[in-house]
Amino acid sequence: IWSGSWYLMLLAGADANRALFFARLLNLGATLIPVFYLHWVSSLINHHKISKRLIVLCYIVTAIFVAISFSDLYVSGVRPISLFPYWPIAGTIHQLFLAVGYFGFVAYTVAMIIKELRVSTGHKKYQLGYVLAGSFFGFIGGATNFPLMYDFSVVQPVGLLVGIFATVA
Repeated sequence: IWSGSWYLMLLAGADANRALFFARLLNLGATLIPVFYLHWVSSLINHHKISKRLIVLCYIVTAIFVAISFSDLYVSGVRPISLFPYWPIAGTIHQLFLAVGYFGFVAYTVAMIIKELRVSTGHKKYQLGYVLAGSFFGFIGGATNFPLMYDFSVVQPVGLLVGIFATVA
C-alpha cells in the first residue's frame, strides 16, 4: 500500500486531487507498518501470548489513525517540495501518529528484539541480529520522509539510500 501509492502519487502529473488521494493512501499504508511490525516481532520471539492485550490495544490505536487517514486532520494537502511535484502536508493529528504509532510502537518493538537478543544463542541470535539491522535501516530511512511533511526540506535521497540498505540487510 505504502510503496505503490507513493509511486502513483509521483505519477499524478498536474492533478493535485489525484496526488492528494494517493498521498493519503500511502500514509494509510505507513500507518499500518508499525503495528504489523510489532505483531510480527512478537510472533517471531514467541512473545505474542504475553503481549496479546498490548497488540490488541495497538491495533485499536492504529484503527483510529486508519479511520481518519483520508481526512484533513491526518493529511491536509499536497505541495511541491524538494525534488517532488507533490508531497503530503501533515495534518494536526499526524504528529500524534508519529509519537505513538511510528516512534512509540517501533521503539517498543526494537526494545523487545534487543531484550531477546541478549538471551538468545545460535541461529536465533543471528536471525534477531539481521531483523534488528534491517529494522534500523528501514525505519530510519522511512523516518526521513516525515520532515518533508512538515515543510522541513532535507536531502531526500539519503532516506532512499538507507532504504536500499534495509532491503539488503
